[in-house]
Amino acid sequence: TSASKFFWFLLFFFLNLYLFTSFGIMCINLMPGVQLGAVLNSFCVGLWNLYCGFLIQGPEIKPWWIWAYYVNPVTYVLYGCIVTQLGDVEDIMTDV
Repeated sequence: TSASKFFWFLLFFFLNLYLFTSFGIMCINLMPGVQLGAVLNSFCVGLWNLYCGFLIQGPEIKPWWIWAYYVNPVTYVLYGCIVTQLGDVEDIMTDV
């Protein structure tokens, strides 16, 4: 099962890499200048990282920003990595 977990991780890693590369190219091509495209890309990636569910959990996001959580592609990449790597773990965690 560790080999399958590794290949699932590779799949999600390369899909995420392809997503960010394609989005960066799209932002640069949509804007009139490369610098403006880079600014747009950094703004969008910053919002993606903020609302992907890692820094701010899904239930804690304000109702008027919850759309950013659901349309965020990083949310699904993060969820896919967590489920494929830890989905079969049945250990009980306790607070110490």
